[in-house]
Amino acid sequence: MAERPLLTEALPELAAALVRGLEELGRPELVRQVAALRLHAGCACTNESCASFYTVLPMRRWFRRGDEVVLPQPEGSLALDVTGGEIVYVEALEMPGLRQAVQAALAG
Repeated sequence: MAERPLLTEALPELAAALVRGLEELGRPELVRQVAALRLHAGCACTNESCASFYTVLPMRRWFRRGDEVVLPQPEGSLALDVTGGEIVYVEALEMPGLRQAVQAALAG
């Protein structure tokens, strides 16, 4: 199976937004992870405004234990699910064009 696409290569603007938001929140331990994040699977919901995706193998979100880190955004909503110090899910809502970009990156 081919390697999953790197976020920084597939969606560089989103990766940059994550870095900016995490730096603003003072979360250097999460900033360091952004360069290695891979897109594993998109959110299975049918909400057209959702561009969320897993950065690890998908799991049932309600069984995960961890923290949600909400990033400041001028437009839309961006949050990270962090489990055991690892970014495992990127929740992106109301960010025009991002759903299609995520789907295209995953289709590879």
